[in-house]
Amino acid sequence: MRDPERPRIALGDFPTRLVHWPRLGASIGVDLWIKHEFEADGFGSGNKVRKLEFLLASVVDGGYSGVVLDGSTQSNCAMALALYAPSAGLTVDLILYGDTCRSGNYLDVLRSAADVTVLPGWSPADIETARRKITDRRGGSRLYDLPTGATNEVTVFASIELAHELADQEDALEISVDHVVFPTGTGGTQAGLEMGRALLGKPWSMFGVAIANDATFFQHVTGSLSRHRLIAPVLRGTQTQLQPHTHVGAIGPGYGIPLDGTFTEISSLRRRFGLVFDSVYTYKAFVGLRQLIDAGMIERGSTVVFLHTGGTNERFRDV
Repeated sequence: MRDPERPRIALGDFPTRLVHWPRLGASIGVDLWIKHEFEADGFGSGNKVRKLEFLLASVVDGGYSGVVLDGSTQSNCAMALALYAPSAGLTVDLILYGDTCRSGNYLDVLRSAADVTVLPGWSPADIETARRKITDRRGGSRLYDLPTGATNEVTVFASIELAHELADQEDALEISVDHVVFPTGTGGTQAGLEMGRALLGKPWSMFGVAIANDATFFQHVTGSLSRHRLIAPVLRGTQTQLQPHTHVGAIGPGYGIPLDGTFTEISSLRRRFGLVFDSVYTYKAFVGLRQLIDAGMIERGSTVVFLHTGGTNERFRDV
Protein backbone atom coordinates (compact mmCIF):
# COMPACT_ATOMS: atom_id res chain seq x y z
CA MET A 1 0.00 0.00 0.00
CA ARG A 2 1.59 3.26 -1.15
CA ASP A 3 0.22 6.42 0.46
CA PRO A 4 -0.11 9.02 -2.33
CA GLU A 5 -0.35 11.81 0.24
CA ARG A 6 3.05 11.14 1.80
CA PRO A 7 6.08 12.57 -0.05
CA ARG A 8 8.68 10.05 -1.10
CA ILE A 9 11.48 9.47 -3.56
CA ALA A 10 11.35 6.19 -5.47
CA LEU A 11 14.53 4.22 -4.74
CA GLY A 12 13.72 0.56 -4.20
CA ASP A 13 11.90 -2.21 -6.03
CA PHE A 14 8.66 -2.86 -4.17
CA PRO A 15 6.82 -4.98 -3.25
CA THR A 16 9.61 -7.35 -2.26
CA ARG A 17 8.89 -11.04 -2.79
CA LEU A 18 7.31 -13.31 -0.19
CA VAL A 19 8.76 -16.76 -0.89
CA HIS A 20 7.95 -20.19 0.52
CA TRP A 21 10.98 -22.02 1.97
CA PRO A 22 9.56 -25.48 2.83
CA ARG A 23 12.85 -27.37 3.27
CA LEU A 24 14.34 -24.80 5.64
CA GLY A 25 11.01 -24.53 7.44
CA ALA A 26 10.79 -28.30 7.87
CA SER A 27 14.26 -28.32 9.41
CA ILE A 28 13.06 -26.04 12.24
CA GLY A 29 9.48 -27.27 12.47
CA VAL A 30 7.34 -24.52 10.91
CA ASP A 31 5.79 -23.54 7.58
CA LEU A 32 8.31 -20.87 6.67
CA TRP A 33 7.86 -17.94 4.31
CA ILE A 34 10.63 -15.39 3.81
CA LYS A 35 10.04 -11.77 2.86
CA HIS A 36 12.96 -10.86 0.60
CA GLU A 37 13.63 -7.33 1.85
CA PHE A 38 17.26 -7.76 0.80
CA GLU A 39 16.09 -7.64 -2.82
CA ALA A 40 14.77 -4.08 -2.52
CA ASP A 41 17.91 -2.81 -4.25
CA GLY A 42 21.15 -4.06 -5.70
CA PHE A 43 23.31 -2.96 -2.78
CA GLY A 44 21.91 -5.09 0.04
CA SER A 45 20.42 -2.09 1.83
CA GLY A 46 17.52 -4.22 3.04
CA ASN A 47 14.66 -2.33 4.62
CA LYS A 48 16.82 0.80 4.92
CA VAL A 49 15.95 1.76 1.35
CA ARG A 50 12.27 1.72 2.36
CA LYS A 51 13.03 4.20 5.09
CA LEU A 52 15.10 6.45 2.85
CA GLU A 53 12.28 6.80 0.31
CA PHE A 54 10.32 8.66 2.99
CA LEU A 55 13.24 10.25 4.81
CA LEU A 56 15.07 11.83 1.88
CA ALA A 57 11.84 13.32 0.53
CA SER A 58 11.18 14.87 3.94
CA VAL A 59 14.73 16.22 4.21
CA VAL A 60 14.55 17.83 0.77
CA ASP A 61 11.09 19.27 1.46
CA GLY A 62 12.43 20.72 4.70
CA GLY A 63 15.05 22.74 2.85
CA TYR A 64 18.10 20.87 4.17
CA SER A 65 21.24 20.63 2.07
CA GLY A 66 22.87 17.65 3.76
CA VAL A 67 22.53 14.80 6.24
CA VAL A 68 24.66 13.62 9.16
CA LEU A 69 24.54 10.12 10.65
CA ASP A 70 26.59 8.13 13.14
CA GLY A 71 26.84 4.36 13.18
CA SER A 72 29.11 1.37 12.80
CA THR A 73 31.40 1.03 9.80
CA GLN A 74 29.31 -1.91 8.53
CA SER A 75 25.97 -0.14 9.06
CA ASN A 76 23.40 -0.86 6.32
CA CYS A 77 21.88 2.54 7.06
CA ALA A 78 25.17 4.40 6.63
CA MET A 79 25.88 2.59 3.37
CA ALA A 80 22.39 3.22 1.98
CA LEU A 81 22.51 6.88 2.95
CA ALA A 82 25.93 7.32 1.33
CA LEU A 83 24.66 5.77 -1.90
CA TYR A 84 21.23 7.38 -2.18
CA ALA A 85 21.38 10.84 -0.56
CA PRO A 86 23.53 12.37 -3.34
CA SER A 87 20.83 11.44 -5.87
CA ALA A 88 18.56 13.83 -3.97
CA GLY A 89 21.20 16.57 -4.12
CA LEU A 90 22.25 16.14 -0.49
CA THR A 91 25.72 16.06 1.04
CA VAL A 92 26.48 13.13 3.37
CA ASP A 93 28.64 13.19 6.50
CA LEU A 94 29.12 9.92 8.36
CA ILE A 95 30.62 9.45 11.83
CA LEU A 96 31.63 5.80 12.01
CA TYR A 97 33.23 3.45 14.50
CA GLY A 98 34.25 -0.20 14.34
CA ASP A 99 36.31 -2.42 12.07
CA THR A 100 38.00 -0.37 9.34
CA CYS A 101 38.82 -3.33 7.08
CA ARG A 102 38.01 -2.23 3.53
CA SER A 103 35.20 -4.73 2.93
CA GLY A 104 31.42 -5.03 2.90
CA ASN A 105 29.34 -1.95 3.61
CA TYR A 106 32.36 0.08 4.67
CA LEU A 107 34.00 -0.39 1.28
CA ASP A 108 30.85 0.88 -0.46
CA VAL A 109 30.86 3.89 1.87
CA LEU A 110 34.49 4.68 1.02
CA ARG A 111 33.68 4.45 -2.70
CA SER A 112 30.81 6.93 -2.31
CA ALA A 113 30.81 10.74 -2.13
CA ALA A 114 30.24 10.67 1.64
CA ASP A 115 32.69 12.46 3.93
CA VAL A 116 33.68 10.00 6.64
CA THR A 117 34.95 10.64 10.16
CA VAL A 118 36.24 7.46 11.83
CA LEU A 119 36.30 7.24 15.61
CA PRO A 120 38.25 4.63 17.63
CA GLY A 121 35.01 3.46 19.27
CA TRP A 122 31.49 4.43 20.20
CA SER A 123 31.57 7.52 22.43
CA PRO A 124 28.68 10.04 22.75
CA ALA A 125 31.16 12.81 23.59
CA ASP A 126 33.36 12.06 20.57
CA ILE A 127 30.32 11.81 18.30
CA GLU A 128 29.06 15.20 19.48
CA THR A 129 32.50 16.75 18.94
CA ALA A 130 32.60 15.28 15.42
CA ARG A 131 29.13 16.69 14.67
CA ARG A 132 30.22 20.18 15.72
CA LYS A 133 33.29 19.96 13.46
CA ILE A 134 31.10 18.90 10.54
CA THR A 135 28.74 21.84 11.16
CA ASP A 136 31.69 24.24 11.22
CA ARG A 137 33.19 22.74 8.07
CA ARG A 138 29.91 22.90 6.17
CA GLY A 139 29.59 26.60 7.00
CA GLY A 140 26.08 27.90 6.44
CA SER A 141 24.69 24.59 5.21
CA ARG A 142 21.48 23.39 6.84
CA LEU A 143 22.18 19.83 7.98
CA TYR A 144 19.68 17.18 9.05
CA ASP A 145 20.89 15.09 12.00
CA LEU A 146 19.60 11.55 11.60
CA PRO A 147 19.06 9.34 14.63
CA THR A 148 20.94 6.04 14.65
CA GLY A 149 19.33 3.59 12.24
CA ALA A 150 17.20 6.42 10.76
CA THR A 151 14.43 5.63 13.24
CA ASN A 152 12.04 8.54 13.58
CA GLU A 153 8.45 9.68 13.00
CA VAL A 154 8.98 9.86 9.23
CA THR A 155 10.63 6.52 8.54
CA VAL A 156 8.14 4.58 10.67
CA PHE A 157 5.66 5.01 7.80
CA ALA A 158 7.89 2.75 5.71
CA SER A 159 7.27 -0.16 8.07
CA ILE A 160 3.56 0.60 8.31
CA GLU A 161 3.55 0.25 4.53
CA LEU A 162 5.52 -3.00 4.85
CA ALA A 163 2.76 -4.46 7.05
CA HIS A 164 0.16 -3.54 4.42
CA GLU A 165 2.34 -5.05 1.70
CA LEU A 166 2.58 -8.28 3.66
CA ALA A 167 -1.19 -8.35 4.19
CA ASP A 168 -1.77 -7.98 0.44
CA GLN A 169 0.61 -10.87 -0.26
CA GLU A 170 -1.03 -13.01 2.41
CA ASP A 171 -4.34 -12.57 0.58
CA ALA A 172 -2.85 -13.09 -2.88
CA LEU A 173 -1.05 -16.30 -1.85
CA GLU A 174 -4.08 -17.51 0.12
CA ILE A 175 -2.10 -18.24 3.28
CA SER A 176 -2.86 -17.44 6.89
CA VAL A 177 0.12 -15.94 8.72
CA ASP A 178 0.44 -16.80 12.41
CA HIS A 179 3.75 -15.14 13.31
CA VAL A 180 6.09 -12.51 11.88
CA VAL A 181 9.76 -12.58 13.00
CA PHE A 182 12.38 -9.96 12.21
CA PRO A 183 15.61 -8.42 13.58
CA THR A 184 15.24 -5.22 15.59
CA GLY A 185 17.98 -2.83 16.67
CA THR A 186 16.76 0.75 16.96
CA GLY A 187 13.06 -0.12 17.01
CA GLY A 188 11.67 1.73 14.01
CA THR A 189 10.84 -1.31 11.91
CA GLN A 190 9.27 -3.02 14.92
CA ALA A 191 7.19 0.05 15.80
CA GLY A 192 5.93 0.49 12.23
CA LEU A 193 5.07 -3.17 11.80
CA GLU A 194 3.19 -3.18 15.09
CA MET A 195 1.28 -0.06 14.04
CA GLY A 196 0.50 -1.60 10.68
CA ARG A 197 -0.76 -4.77 12.34
CA ALA A 198 -3.02 -2.69 14.58
CA LEU A 199 -4.36 -0.62 11.68
CA LEU A 200 -5.16 -3.79 9.74
CA GLY A 201 -6.58 -5.59 12.76
CA LYS A 202 -4.42 -8.61 11.94
CA PRO A 203 -4.06 -11.46 14.45
CA TRP A 204 -0.37 -11.90 13.66
CA SER A 205 1.92 -12.26 16.65
CA MET A 206 5.02 -10.26 15.87
CA PHE A 207 8.43 -10.96 17.39
CA GLY A 208 11.29 -8.54 17.08
CA VAL A 209 14.54 -10.39 17.77
CA ALA A 210 16.82 -7.86 19.45
CA ILE A 211 20.32 -7.46 18.10
CA ALA A 212 20.88 -4.63 20.59
CA ASN A 213 19.05 -3.01 23.55
CA ASP A 214 16.36 -4.60 25.73
CA ALA A 215 12.59 -5.08 25.69
CA THR A 216 11.94 -1.88 27.66
CA PHE A 217 13.83 0.12 25.05
CA PHE A 218 11.63 -1.16 22.22
CA GLN A 219 8.43 -0.59 24.19
CA HIS A 220 9.53 3.01 24.73
CA VAL A 221 10.34 3.55 21.04
CA THR A 222 6.96 2.18 19.92
CA GLY A 223 5.09 4.18 22.55
CA SER A 224 6.85 7.47 21.88
CA LEU A 225 6.50 7.19 18.10
CA SER A 226 2.81 6.28 18.35
CA ARG A 227 2.18 9.52 20.27
CA HIS A 228 3.97 11.76 17.77
CA ARG A 229 1.79 14.39 16.13
CA LEU A 230 2.41 12.89 12.66
CA ILE A 231 1.46 9.37 13.69
CA ALA A 232 -1.19 9.67 16.43
CA PRO A 233 -3.92 10.81 13.98
CA VAL A 234 -3.21 7.80 11.74
CA LEU A 235 -3.67 5.41 14.67
CA ARG A 236 -6.75 7.13 16.05
CA GLY A 237 -9.71 4.77 16.12
CA THR A 238 -7.73 1.52 15.89
CA GLN A 239 -9.20 -1.18 18.10
CA THR A 240 -6.01 -3.20 18.54
CA GLN A 241 -3.52 -2.28 21.26
CA LEU A 242 0.15 -1.82 20.41
CA GLN A 243 1.98 -4.64 22.15
CA PRO A 244 5.52 -5.03 20.78
CA HIS A 245 7.03 -8.40 21.67
CA THR A 246 10.82 -8.48 21.84
CA HIS A 247 12.96 -11.60 22.13
CA VAL A 248 16.38 -10.85 23.66
CA GLY A 249 17.86 -14.36 23.76
CA ALA A 250 19.95 -14.05 20.60
CA ILE A 251 21.90 -10.86 21.30
CA GLY A 252 24.89 -12.82 22.52
CA PRO A 253 27.97 -10.74 23.41
CA GLY A 254 26.41 -7.56 22.01
CA TYR A 255 25.70 -5.55 18.88
CA GLY A 256 27.87 -6.51 15.94
CA ILE A 257 29.60 -9.30 17.91
CA PRO A 258 28.89 -12.70 16.32
CA LEU A 259 27.54 -15.63 18.28
CA ASP A 260 29.83 -18.65 18.64
CA GLY A 261 29.81 -20.71 15.45
CA THR A 262 28.09 -17.98 13.43
CA PHE A 263 30.14 -18.16 10.25
CA THR A 264 30.27 -21.95 10.21
CA GLU A 265 26.49 -22.15 10.35
CA ILE A 266 25.95 -19.28 7.90
CA SER A 267 28.12 -21.24 5.46
CA SER A 268 26.19 -24.45 6.20
CA LEU A 269 22.80 -22.78 5.68
CA ARG A 270 23.99 -21.28 2.42
CA ARG A 271 25.16 -24.66 1.13
CA ARG A 272 22.17 -26.67 2.34
CA PHE A 273 19.37 -24.22 1.56
CA GLY A 274 20.80 -21.53 -0.74
CA LEU A 275 20.03 -18.69 1.65
CA VAL A 276 22.60 -16.17 2.91
CA PHE A 277 22.29 -14.59 6.36
CA ASP A 278 24.41 -11.76 7.72
CA SER A 279 26.09 -12.10 11.11
CA VAL A 280 24.72 -8.91 12.71
CA TYR A 281 21.00 -8.94 11.92
CA THR A 282 19.44 -11.84 10.05
CA TYR A 283 21.45 -14.73 11.50
CA LYS A 284 20.70 -13.61 15.05
CA ALA A 285 17.04 -13.21 14.09
CA PHE A 286 17.07 -16.77 12.70
CA VAL A 287 18.62 -18.05 15.93
CA GLY A 288 15.90 -16.16 17.80
CA LEU A 289 13.24 -17.82 15.65
CA ARG A 290 14.56 -21.26 16.58
CA GLN A 291 14.65 -20.29 20.25
CA LEU A 292 11.04 -19.09 20.10
CA ILE A 293 10.00 -22.41 18.53
CA ASP A 294 11.91 -24.43 21.13
CA ALA A 295 10.30 -22.38 23.93
CA GLY A 296 6.81 -22.95 22.53
CA MET A 297 6.24 -19.24 21.86
CA ILE A 298 5.89 -20.15 18.19
CA GLU A 299 3.96 -23.36 17.68
CA ARG A 300 5.43 -26.14 15.58
CA GLY A 301 3.58 -26.37 12.29
CA SER A 302 2.48 -22.73 12.40
CA THR A 303 2.93 -20.35 9.46
CA VAL A 304 5.83 -17.98 10.02
CA VAL A 305 6.98 -15.03 7.94
CA PHE A 306 10.64 -14.16 8.45
CA LEU A 307 11.75 -10.71 7.31
CA HIS A 308 15.15 -11.13 5.70
CA THR A 309 16.75 -7.68 5.62
CA GLY A 310 20.27 -8.46 4.40
CA GLY A 311 23.12 -10.86 3.82
CA THR A 312 25.03 -9.37 0.91
CA ASN A 313 28.23 -8.87 2.89
CA GLU A 314 28.46 -12.51 3.89
CA ARG A 315 28.49 -13.54 0.23
CA PHE A 316 31.99 -12.07 0.04
CA ARG A 317 33.38 -13.48 3.28
CA ASP A 318 36.12 -16.09 3.01
CA VAL A 319 34.89 -19.02 5.16
